[in-house]
Amino acid sequence: MTQLGKLLVVAITILAMVFLGLSAVVFMTVDNWKDKTLAETKKLQTAQGELAKAQDASAQAVTELARLVEEHKNAVAIKDQEIKDQDARLKTKDVDLSQIRKELSVAQQTATLSSTESGTRVAETETVRASLKSAQDQANSLKLQEADLNQRVVDLSKNLETARNVNTRLREEVATLSSTLSKAGLTADVRNVKSLTNPPEVEGMVSRVDSSSDHIELSIGGDDGLVPGHELFVFRRTPRAQYIGKIRIIATDPERSVATVVGKTYLGTRVTEGDIVSTTIKPRS
Repeated sequence: MTQLGKLLVVAITILAMVFLGLSAVVFMTVDNWKDKTLAETKKLQTAQGELAKAQDASAQAVTELARLVEEHKNAVAIKDQEIKDQDARLKTKDVDLSQIRKELSVAQQTATLSSTESGTRVAETETVRASLKSAQDQANSLKLQEADLNQRVVDLSKNLETARNVNTRLREEVATLSSTLSKAGLTADVRNVKSLTNPPEVEGMVSRVDSSSDHIELSIGGDDGLVPGHELFVFRRTPRAQYIGKIRIIATDPERSVATVVGKTYLGTRVTEGDIVSTTIKPRS
């Protein structure tokens, strides 16, 4: 073999090794990109699911906020009307006070005229004196009435200021209570809150339990007098009478309601379909 042939063989061998290395690098790079692509696709799908949940929660929060704002506006309107009524009564008192002052001025003028005429009518002195005394008594009485009305005006002004302060405090308390009730999963409706103090005597049945047992659907609802916040006892009649635990209503419609377990059930027993629910332990016969 000639020297040129040897050089060509060596060159071909080196080029073959170089191409072999490049092929290995390309193959490893393709595998790495495939793994990264799969990982990023999974992350994208997870992020899209979380985004959908967040959008649903945001829509529910906006709806609840709108309802609370409407209730707050109604409460403010009621308080504003009360303030307007107080202002109207105060204006009426001001008119009465002005009328009394006019009457007092007329009485004082009458007394002045009577005193002037007494110098030329000696024969009528006693009558004039009596009239003057009567006018003075009336003037004193009107002055007392004026003082009383002035005091009443002061009292009404204080009452108005107190009412405004109370109105401001009540608005703040309504906002705080509404926020607290909402965070606790309870309604801010005053009618429902009053109903919590006197729960109805009802008995129903567990119609469905979700897979995690976090939410329990009942066969009774708003038409039976139930509102969010009512608590019921759960028990089982068969194969033997057994107390299971207590649940709290979190949502209602006319014919059914949704509840969640309060605390822990007795001996860890799970609530199942067909269990009995009642506001009293003893079921109705």
